[in-house]
Amino acid sequence: MQYDPATHTLVNLGKVSDNPKNLYSRPVWGEAPGFIFVYYGFDTKGLKVYDIAKGTFQEFGRPEAEIREINDRFICTQTEGQLDFYDPRTLQPLDDAGLADQLKPSKITLANGQQLPFIELEDGRLASFRGQDYFIVDKPSNPQDYDTPQPIALAQIPAKAPVTEIFTLVEDPKGRIWGASGFGQTIFRFDPATGEYWNSSSVCNEGGEVYGMVFVGDRLFTASYVGGDHTVYDPDQPWDQLNNVNPRTLRSVGPRLIRPEGRSVRGPDGGIWTGWSANYGVYGGGLSRVDTETLEVENWYDPIPERAIASVAADDQYVYFTTHSGTSGLSTRHDIPWQLGIWEPGKGLIDQYDYPASPNDTYGIAASQGKVAFAAGVEIHIFDVAERKVVHTVAVSQPCLWLLKLDDEHVAAFCGDELIRIHLHSGGSVLTVSAAGNDSSGYTDGRRRHLLLRYDFVVRHQGPGLERAELTLAGKDEAIVHIKTPSGLVTGRRFVSIAAMPLARRCPLFRGACRGLRIAAVVAGTLRIALAQRQRDAERVSGLEAEGVALREIFAVPPGVNDGDVADA
Repeated sequence: MQYDPATHTLVNLGKVSDNPKNLYSRPVWGEAPGFIFVYYGFDTKGLKVYDIAKGTFQEFGRPEAEIREINDRFICTQTEGQLDFYDPRTLQPLDDAGLADQLKPSKITLANGQQLPFIELEDGRLASFRGQDYFIVDKPSNPQDYDTPQPIALAQIPAKAPVTEIFTLVEDPKGRIWGASGFGQTIFRFDPATGEYWNSSSVCNEGGEVYGMVFVGDRLFTASYVGGDHTVYDPDQPWDQLNNVNPRTLRSVGPRLIRPEGRSVRGPDGGIWTGWSANYGVYGGGLSRVDTETLEVENWYDPIPERAIASVAADDQYVYFTTHSGTSGLSTRHDIPWQLGIWEPGKGLIDQYDYPASPNDTYGIAASQGKVAFAAGVEIHIFDVAERKVVHTVAVSQPCLWLLKLDDEHVAAFCGDELIRIHLHSGGSVLTVSAAGNDSSGYTDGRRRHLLLRYDFVVRHQGPGLERAELTLAGKDEAIVHIKTPSGLVTGRRFVSIAAMPLARRCPLFRGACRGLRIAAVVAGTLRIALAQRQRDAERVSGLEAEGVALREIFAVPPGVNDGDVADA
């Protein structure tokens, strides 16, 4: 891409590499007047030079060469330790003739042994960064001193960090929410009770981001891209990552395994199990295990050859995982099968099952008590471990991106803009909460402004149950219900102050937990509702269950309609 700051125009100059399998073109160098150098990868790797005046690309240097330094005297490339020099105006090769001795130091060494690139400021000092922090140090007096460890003082970059996607969320024993975001190699914490929010510095020396997060007691275990790093952090102790005290980096599984995209789970043996994909330009993946007592790290590369671990789950007996055929820097291969793997701690891979690939492949997985739910495009399969086969298949309208265990019998499936609740043992009782087409507005009750959010809830059931159930909002404070049971039609009446009900009190209606209505678990057909949600500062008003509203006070149940049908609903 070429950007003109004078006209604020952006021009796409096209794909750098001629190899369609190469997905990356980075970094770029512009120190040679009239030329831009670009490194590409990762099926094949090398350099190209863009002639700004001619608007053309051409290969530059040896295959897999990288830029070491560009100045007004020479261009230096490095290929597996071998140095080559070129004229910065003609791009023709130069004899070394002592040029290697003129190379400037490119990295500075910190007290913890980490080496970081830097830029030289106008006043001669050196500036560098670590994740969301930066530091400035005095320039060493001679080149040899760049290898001498130097103490530094980190300062936060004085800018608001951009919003990025959330990679994972976990809860600690104190009820606080922890998570990690794309880029920055940081973690964050939110306390719902106080509204307090905190964002960390880098959790380890390598750049990238945290994918895996698991609490064991009060300690947080993380797994990070790009160095294949495992860390352990105690939130009750002072932060000192720079000296590898807290968080503490354990043994890395890099460079063979670098991206923990399968996330992390607590295994049946008490260890932290993480699923990884292989290094840039290499198809493959692996599993790692952290012993939470000794902090020792084990890893297994390519348990299923040339397959990355897409997601990981565990129950009280096995670790389960799904695979995919992609990797960093290369396109995903959609012409080969993916797998469900069963891993027994202490033994290894004991079973694998192949599934045909498709462009809509998704790889979420969750497990409980010998049942494994895993996503396959627009289907969710429930696998019985004892029978070693799929016993239920749930069709969904959108590809399932992730699965989450809710309790011993249920999982939640995140499918596009829908949240589906699945009963593992029957394959039924599926609750879908659809956020599609949500609209929001507000109303004032004379004291404060309230936010009105509209949601669609859809309940499905595979098997006997209700023929139809509909619940619709009839104004901000009432709703009307129509339920058709096998023995008759029930017409409900007004709900009192439903608009003022806090969201947390309403949710049990759609989890099957409200003893007053029992709507969520066994409905066949469709249930739609538009509910109002107050803002956080709204008064907390008791929900229907807390008010103790009896079943027959909610519904006008006609004579002859079976009470059991309505109670089940």
